[in-house]
Amino acid sequence: MATLRVLIVEDNADDAELVLRQLGRAGFQCESARVDDAAGLRQALDAREWDIVVADYNLPGFSGLDALLIVNETGFDIPFVLVSGAVDVPTALEAMKAGAKDFVPKDDTARLPSVVERELAETAQRKQRKLAEEERDRALAELRAANEQLTAFVKLTDVPFYEATLEEFLEHMIERLVKTVGADGSTVDLLGDDEQTAETVLVGQDAAVAFDGGFSGVVASHNAPVFVRDSLEDDDAVSRMVRPTGFRTALGVPMHYAGRIVGVLTVGWRILREPSKWQVPLLEMAADRIAIAIENVRRYQQEHAIAQTLQQALLSASTHVRGLDIGQFYASATVETLVGGDYYDVFETARDCVCFSIGDVSGKGLKAASVTALVKNALRAIAVDCPSPETVMNRGNDVVARFTDVETFVTAIFGVLDLTTGEMTFANAGHPAPVILGPDGVAALVEHGPLLGTDRAADYISSSHVLRPCESVVLYTDGLTEARRADGEFFGEARLYRFLAGLTEAAPQDIATALFDEVWEFSDGKLRDDLAVLVLRPRIAAHEG
Repeated sequence: MATLRVLIVEDNADDAELVLRQLGRAGFQCESARVDDAAGLRQALDAREWDIVVADYNLPGFSGLDALLIVNETGFDIPFVLVSGAVDVPTALEAMKAGAKDFVPKDDTARLPSVVERELAETAQRKQRKLAEEERDRALAELRAANEQLTAFVKLTDVPFYEATLEEFLEHMIERLVKTVGADGSTVDLLGDDEQTAETVLVGQDAAVAFDGGFSGVVASHNAPVFVRDSLEDDDAVSRMVRPTGFRTALGVPMHYAGRIVGVLTVGWRILREPSKWQVPLLEMAADRIAIAIENVRRYQQEHAIAQTLQQALLSASTHVRGLDIGQFYASATVETLVGGDYYDVFETARDCVCFSIGDVSGKGLKAASVTALVKNALRAIAVDCPSPETVMNRGNDVVARFTDVETFVTAIFGVLDLTTGEMTFANAGHPAPVILGPDGVAALVEHGPLLGTDRAADYISSSHVLRPCESVVLYTDGLTEARRADGEFFGEARLYRFLAGLTEAAPQDIATALFDEVWEFSDGKLRDDLAVLVLRPRIAAHEG
């Protein structure tokens, strides 16, 4: 039988020897100590571990109950058994309630070995249960941490990438990753189009590891996670590759997109670190999400560049039309800057006559820009054949309905302006009303028809207005009136009309520029939609009375 470490609380050496003799007869090999006061008991408990405490109840100036309380104070799970010849039943019950495991009368010490065996077995079971509970708690804590990291990783790529380069987007994203995993730094090495070179984005350190020859290259060639526990102490080739980065512990995982490796994500710590069993698969998931986000950024930037080029081609109001002063301004949104569908157009069709158009296509991005091109060119082509505004709008509506999806709609104004008489004829398809600005003030021409593309049976009608000398027509898209302050207040039509009232003597280009400056200041430079402004003023001579 194994050695039994027994601490005896007893003032009588013979009684202590009786206890040891009974245990020895049962086969226990005892290592023991005897104490008879509180100080001795505390000293013995501090000196070593004990398997069991056997205590007399009545000692000079000390009691078995006092001894029990001292043992309980340690927090150790040590069975405590009373062996006494002068304890009544109520006293024994009080000791049991306080934590004593059993009471053995001194005239029945032959029962003591069986009590000790039982208590040792129960103690072992309690320790096993405690270890199992601690392991369970550790597993639950790891699971909670993994769930928190999983949530963080899922949100990791929810980073706005508008108006950001790929490098800026990656830096923002990797900063969040470093905080999520508690790392000291991270790198992303992206495989180039030739699948040999790489571009590296660093966060939290100064040194880079070459994709094709360093640690990242090892991860890429294995196409599997690679862990370096201690780059300072370990002297293998991979550890030596990590050492120059300043990381002591490093973990690299491949990044995949569409079934192929596109880069390597490395996180590092300057101190020794053991990743949890959840961290590696979570980082693999994060790496693949980052790879998808990178591809989305690249596609967005390509689409944005194409759409911007296309949209610039749609803003074709000439500044050199004889007999007409033109003001124009276009500004892209600065918040969530997908290219919008705003456009304007001015072109001559006959001597002393110009056609003008302004519109806004629903949606954003390359799709909106392509529909905008369709609308602008369709209206221009129709006008060459028949410049009547109602005819242009009716045929244009049919084009939009035929060649775009059901979710697409367009607001637009198309008009014809006689530069000698100032007569303006126009049709409005759900667009913000033209504003007449002149010496007499501001007036809106509020005639409206249905949006283009929503009803193929729609029948548009034209309206007319004669511009007098020094009068201008101001056309704009709703990005102007729907510009917002931080508190959500819109710029609105009323504010627009009040502002224009102070510009009655300004030149058309000055009007367009001043409008933009006012909206920019109002929204603190945060435009949620594109805005376009077109101002036309024919050079009409005043009639002599």
